[in-house]
Formats: sequence, structure tokens, C-alpha cells
Amino acid sequence: MVKFHAKRVSLDESFGCTVVTFDSTRREYLMFQRTDSPEPDEESGEIPPDEEVYLERRGQGWAARGGVVLCRLGRDRLQVRVGEATAGQLGGASEFEIGFRVGEAKYAHLRELMRRVFRGEAAYQEAED
Repeated sequence: MVKFHAKRVSLDESFGCTVVTFDSTRREYLMFQRTDSPEPDEESGEIPPDEEVYLERRGQGWAARGGVVLCRLGRDRLQVRVGEATAGQLGGASEFEIGFRVGEAKYAHLRELMRRVFRGEAAYQEAED
């Protein structure tokens, strides 16, 4: 299990993409990213398939799309578990526990963006704190 305290929690919603990063400001970080809901094709009206959640740890060399089995957001910690294939792409780690501290307004924004990143995904939960 990878455990660290995120001294910085970054929230970004630009360029049609939502990005949430938990960063120890040293070597370890875990980033979640997902493009916004796809728009229907102008000619056919068909909606393209939605992309899976993108995860990145310690740089693009350790990155994966999909494979999140559990993502539980609590008031001061995040627990993440990924499948075997995704773990292999993230440097062999299948479980993460990340502590963090943010104010109430930022926590509300964090919850909103994590819900957006994990929209439609059964793996996402919010802990009762």
C-alpha cells in the first residue's frame, strides 16, 4: 500500500477536462483526470463513448486509464484500490491511502470535481465523516 500526506490538493476544470491532484510536493502524487461529457455529433446526433478515468502517479510513465475498483473520499483522506492491470501501469501499487487537509469550501469543490471525474462509476463512494 502506498501512503502519503498530500500537502497540496489541486483542482482544475479547464480545456474541457476535470483534473484533481493529491500531491505530497515531493516525489509522490496521484492525479485523476477525465474529459467532460462528450457532446453529440453534429451530423449524426450520436454521442461518442465516454472516456474512462485517467490516473497518473509520479509522471506519465506510471499512468493508466480505467481499472479503479474503489475510490472512497472522506473529509481528510482518500482511499483508492485499482485492479491488477492498472496496478502494473502505476508502478505495481494497487492500494493508496492519502491524507489531506483543506478548508470547507475547497472540500465542497473537491467533492464536486471527484463526482464529475467518477460520473457513472460504481467504484466512487463518499465516506460518512
